[in-house]
Amino acid sequence: MKLLPCLTLFSLLALGITTVPAAFESSTASGDASIRQKIVGTWIVDRQSPAGIIIKATVTLNLDGQFATKGTVTRDGSRQTIECAGTWQVKEGMLIETITKSSSKNVPLGLVTRDKIIRVNDRELVFQAESGEVETRQRAP
Repeated sequence: MKLLPCLTLFSLLALGITTVPAAFESSTASGDASIRQKIVGTWIVDRQSPAGIIIKATVTLNLDGQFATKGTVTRDGSRQTIECAGTWQVKEGMLIETITKSSSKNVPLGLVTRDKIIRVNDRELVFQAESGEVETRQRAP
């Protein structure tokens, strides 16, 4: 969070410190609601890691908080199809996904990911993964 200018900070203190958390929660909640609206849909994953692992998939985030993923992972010429499903939510600007179904031991049940949403619009979703890597996904046509 950015530092507030001194005048704004003193004004907030004059109003009483108890109003600050409520104002922050309201602002965060409306931001989360906006992200939730924009993020629903199908997103294309198309990436290659520095180690040469290629991932091509689609991730569909449904309005009801469910998601489904289907794609392939190619490593050293070996290709594996993976399907996963679970729940998703947006909380404090974070996309939180929990795996409830998986066809791969590499994606265990109960796995939770937390990615910081940087930007989402009608064409792209940009987030910072827990690893620190910034990823961009395009909306499927």
